[in-house]
Amino acid sequence: MKVLPETLYIVGDIKRPQYAFFQCPCGCGRTVELNLNPETHPYWHLKLYLSGKASFTPSIWRKNGCRSHFFFSKSKIIWCERF
Repeated sequence: MKVLPETLYIVGDIKRPQYAFFQCPCGCGRTVELNLNPETHPYWHLKLYLSGKASFTPSIWRKNGCRSHFFFSKSKIIWCERF
């Protein structure tokens, strides 16, 4: 399956989503995969808004590849400073 830019995919029931994935916002072309199941660590919390926007907590930090670090807040990317 091709992951389209600026598209968020949610897998599972809307009341109990299991995974989310999207293209890395840095432009490297890799897919970011997030576990949304609190029974398996690490996991992220997904908040969906009536407007169709989404937020994840905590921040997303890719440990391999581009090493991007960002927040996904109300469907906007907020980049973290590099140390």
